Amino acid sequence: MEYTYGESGPVKLQDAIASCKGRDVPFMLDGAATCPPFERLKTLASFGADLFCVSGGKGLMGPQCSGILFGRKDLVEAALRNGSPYEGSICRPMKVGKEEILGVLAAVAWSSKRDYHADCMIWESRLNTIAKAAQAIPGVHAEIYYRKMGNEVPHLAVRWDESAFGLTKDQCIEALRTGEPHIEVYNGMGRELVRTSDPQPKQARRSGDAEYIISITSNTLKPGDEKEVARRLVEILRPASERSGRAAI
Repeated sequence: MEYTYGESGPVKLQDAIASCKGRDVPFMLDGAATCPPFERLKTLASFGADLFCVSGGKGLMGPQCSGILFGRKDLVEAALRNGSPYEGSICRPMKVGKEEILGVLAAVAWSSKRDYHADCMIWESRLNTIAKAAQAIPGVHAEIYYRKMGNEVPHLAVRWDESAFGLTKDQCIEALRTGEPHIEVYNGMGRELVRTSDPQPKQARRSGDAEYIISITSNTLKPGDEKEVARRLVEILRPASERSGRAAI
């Protein structure tokens, strides 16, 4: 969350906000997946943006078609003019139902009382089941990591030598997606990885220290899903490992 993007590339967030304020241009910060932990809402507020918004679904676990807008009263009131009961070319499609309003308010009240560290322990235990199965395959490496900000839940980084295995990440992702059950994973890019179980480590390793090929998110797994994910990964990765001759090492 330290950077945003301009036409010429990454720009420090504080510089972008200051630039907008100097030109009397409102700045809105999209923090859709910022929760959990719930306390990150205070972090977003501290940046000084005129507005910031978060998803009512995702980490808050409220209605998926809802969201919350925070910030300057005059701008929030202006945003209300883009919804029902005001008419116009975009207002009717932007109508928010009473069910979504009450649902997201209930989600905020519930999320504010959750024990983030206890949740992370449960989520880590599910990922450990997958990691144990994956790492039993020669040539496959798996480790749990946390992102510094945004979707700060345990993730499982899984990687292997694509050339040696004769299996690319895209082929693995497609096999997971089209198999039974259907499984969606992140397409691997370098991110900051953390080998600790502490959800808020003092120092996180840089993304170049350990790349992943695919990444599995923990808080979208229901109890028992981790066993199915582990089974499917083994079905896909073990034959590739055996073809590479790693089983004989």
